[in-house]
Amino acid sequence: METKNSEALFQLRNEVVTNGVSVFNPSTAVSAKGAIITNADGQELIDFGGGIGVLNSGHCPEPVVKAILEQAAKLIHTCFNVATYDVDMELADEL
Repeated sequence: METKNSEALFQLRNEVVTNGVSVFNPSTAVSAKGAIITNADGQELIDFGGGIGVLNSGHCPEPVVKAILEQAAKLIHTCFNVATYDVDMELADEL
């Protein structure tokens, strides 16, 4: 898929995403680091709406990215109810 600017992304969204999925903030995101998001037009914006995945540490902190890459190379995900694996048990034990 070719790189699109914000206007093109919203036009595509209107074509391919149902109206039932609302937009709370009309912005786009191509990349992010810390509290800064770069939109599809190359503008840098402060992320005041960071989700639970970035709220405490910001976007793409090096240790988190490293851990994700290491885990993804071994096992991305399986349902907790389908298969038991060590990472889940280590976390459960710590909690």
